[in-house]
Amino acid sequence: MLVIDRRTVVFTNVGNEVSELQTVYDKQLVELRNLTNDNDRLSKQLSQYKQQLIDSEQQHKQLTNSIENLEKDIESSRKELVELDKKVLTDTEHVKQLQRRHEAVSTGTAVVGSSSQFAHGLNDDSRLTNKEKLDKYKEQRGEITTKIKQLQQRIDHSTGELKKLRLEQKSLTSKQGTYSSMRTEFDKKKTILNQCEKDLNKLQFDVERLKQYRTEVRNDDEKMARDQNRLQQMKRQNHQLDFQYTNPTPNFDRAKHVHGLVATLFNINDTKYAQALELTAGGKLFNVVVDTDETSKLLFKYGDLRKRITFVPLNRITSNLIPKNKIESARRELGDSNSIFLAKDLVNYDRSKYETLMNYVFGSTIICSTSAIAQRVAFDEKLGLNAMAITLDGDIYNPAGILSGGDRSGTNRGPTLLEIVGEMNQLEENIRQYNSNNRQELTKLERDYVQYQNLQQQIDSLTNEIQLLELKLAQNDEHRLQIEITTLEQQELNNKKEFDEQRHEEKILNDKINELEKLFKNEGEAKKKELAEIEQLMKKAEKQVDLSQKRSREMQTQIKDLEMQLESQRAELDTLTSDMDTLRNTIETNTQSLNDANKTLSNKQIEIDELLSNLQTKRSRLTEYNNRIHTLHQKEQQLIKERRDNELQLEKNKHSIVDLQNIVKESVRRRQLIIEKHGRWIEEEKDKFGISGGQYDFASMNIGKMQKDAKDDKEKVTKMSKHVDERAMTLLEQKRAMYKQLLTKQKKVLKDKANIERVVAEWDKKKQEALRIAWQRVNKSFGEIFSTLLHNANAKLTSLNGHYDADRAPKDLVLTGLEIKVQFGSLWKETLDELSGGQRSLAGLSLVLALLQYSPAPLYILDEVDAALDMSHTQNIGLVIRKSFRNAQFIIVSLKDGMFSNANVLFTTKFVNGISTVSRAENVPNKKSKDKEK
Repeated sequence: MLVIDRRTVVFTNVGNEVSELQTVYDKQLVELRNLTNDNDRLSKQLSQYKQQLIDSEQQHKQLTNSIENLEKDIESSRKELVELDKKVLTDTEHVKQLQRRHEAVSTGTAVVGSSSQFAHGLNDDSRLTNKEKLDKYKEQRGEITTKIKQLQQRIDHSTGELKKLRLEQKSLTSKQGTYSSMRTEFDKKKTILNQCEKDLNKLQFDVERLKQYRTEVRNDDEKMARDQNRLQQMKRQNHQLDFQYTNPTPNFDRAKHVHGLVATLFNINDTKYAQALELTAGGKLFNVVVDTDETSKLLFKYGDLRKRITFVPLNRITSNLIPKNKIESARRELGDSNSIFLAKDLVNYDRSKYETLMNYVFGSTIICSTSAIAQRVAFDEKLGLNAMAITLDGDIYNPAGILSGGDRSGTNRGPTLLEIVGEMNQLEENIRQYNSNNRQELTKLERDYVQYQNLQQQIDSLTNEIQLLELKLAQNDEHRLQIEITTLEQQELNNKKEFDEQRHEEKILNDKINELEKLFKNEGEAKKKELAEIEQLMKKAEKQVDLSQKRSREMQTQIKDLEMQLESQRAELDTLTSDMDTLRNTIETNTQSLNDANKTLSNKQIEIDELLSNLQTKRSRLTEYNNRIHTLHQKEQQLIKERRDNELQLEKNKHSIVDLQNIVKESVRRRQLIIEKHGRWIEEEKDKFGISGGQYDFASMNIGKMQKDAKDDKEKVTKMSKHVDERAMTLLEQKRAMYKQLLTKQKKVLKDKANIERVVAEWDKKKQEALRIAWQRVNKSFGEIFSTLLHNANAKLTSLNGHYDADRAPKDLVLTGLEIKVQFGSLWKETLDELSGGQRSLAGLSLVLALLQYSPAPLYILDEVDAALDMSHTQNIGLVIRKSFRNAQFIIVSLKDGMFSNANVLFTTKFVNGISTVSRAENVPNKKSKDKEK
């Protein structure tokens, strides 16, 4: 016991240490969550700042480009303005030249010719007379003729030199024969080099781009590792979102058959709806979606599920979706298109797969912006919804009359489950993007880089080989001759080209000379025509001058506007640059804070891991001590049991000793009795005792065997004494007498039983008759009251086996049960689910009133039974109560006039000077209502 007590003390101490460690661990875990939230907040804030910086940089780039474009536009406009000024001067000079030409033609100092030709030649020989032009053209023709002769001589000379060099080349080729092979190899390598350069240019490989992608992929790897750590941490903290199972069949396709938890199959549009959507889905968020019910059966049977799971087979689920036209009608009635939303419309999901699933989870609930709107959605029949309504703050309004929610101000609510799932989904999406971003492009670039290196090495090698071949060819006579031949051929080609050009110029000059000579012949006839052409050209030129001047003024105004716009954008650019510097400083500060927070978070995680390890160690020790104490307790119980067995055996032995002593005493007593009884016989037979071969030959008897037999007999007697009652014969007679008495009592009980069964059968008949009568009367009252409350409607109670007539009701109406059937027009409704909330309320109230009418009481109290009913129904209820319950008193709490008008006495409560007062007033029905009542 001391060992157990000592170990119990140690166990208690370790348990206290475990409790303290658990408390510290919980506190540290709370701090870790707070640090994680702060870290997430800093990360989001930093991401926002970075996004702002990116937007600012993009805006900065756009402004810079805009400024550059403006500067280009200004420069272009200025150039255009200069050109316009030049054009104005040119056009003005053109007008003056036309005027001089007009004067010259009019006075006869110039030869008459085509004014268009004159206008075309103003920039060349406008100041020359036709005679001077003719002399000039003839002089130019003579120079060109001389040059043509010189070019012909050069061509003839180069042709002769080429013949000599080709003969010499042919002679060297026949003697040496090495140049051709060297040249062939050179051309071949040159061709290969050109092809490699084309392939390299076609590849368009950029080494800097490869470095950039490598850096981006390395950064993506770092981000992916960080997101993976965060995702694993969130999975550990939210283990309820983890669904583990083993494949029920060898070739089980997980992606095809198991879609995952409902919470992981959608994303919310806006986090402000997260709490309302989470309350809408409730426990369905943790249901596991599978393709068919067969899959769920396999998983239940062979999936080795580690916890209780609810499966949702896509081929079996049904939904009660609220129609969109009802929602639109309710929005029009409310006058606000953003006041109510179908919960399903606030989530994003794969519509090709999960449309029915989302209808099942979110299709019958309305998310409302305020509590007032939610109350109308749930209870106002004018909106026509009567659906479950949930506010953004989490207040739930159930059409069945159940409300839940409350004030949440001042509470430090952490992220909702859907926000956590959304963050986990975003992290998984980030990881997928990191795995796909730039990696394919990097793989392609790496592949191109290998090809680029091979081509570059091949180009370098070919370049070196070609340079060596060029050196060898430069030292070869045949190559030297080939170069000279090539040079002469090029010179000959250039000379021929120039020869053709000079021939063409000569032809042009001949045409001009011929034209001028014709002008001299026709000068008198064309004078008037040319003057008219000159006047027309002057008008066009003057008009062109005006247009150019106008355009120049417009350009000056445009340049001023562009310069003002440029100054404005430069000022905006300076402001944006300053803001960007501030953002960079803020990002640097937040990055440092985030790094510090990450460091603190890592240290805190290490501390928590150490605490968890220590806690697990303590728990292991606690379990070990618990096992040891349990073992010692078992040993203690075993020893206690052995001690009790020994004490029991000791008591048995004591009883045995007492029994033996009693036996000895009894033996002595019996011996004495025997002696007293058989003393004479002993005296007579005493002489025969001990005689050999005699009847009393004690020597021949085996005393040991006899003692053993006696002992065995005693043991048998002892054993039998435990099971056989020595008083059995006496008790047998007593029991026989009792048996006879019991038989007599049994006959009496059976007789009483038959009488009781007969009475019960009679009462059953009376009960069935009473129930049938009650059914008939209640059914009649039920239909009358319901038809009074709802015109052109009827209601009755029917048995569950389909009987509508109480006369043909089943024998055991109590066990069969009754249900309500409602008729509108000629159509009976199958279930009460087909009725609206108000109609169900009227049906229930009608049944209650019918029951009260069947079994009246002196007093009834009704508390706001008309809260969900409109005015006409309320008035009908008051009329039914006043007419049908004349012998009963009703105390009714109501807020509607339809109930007040049928009351005999009205009690009203109100505040007077801050004190609640009650006033009483008798209500006298008007004459019409009295006549109607009569």
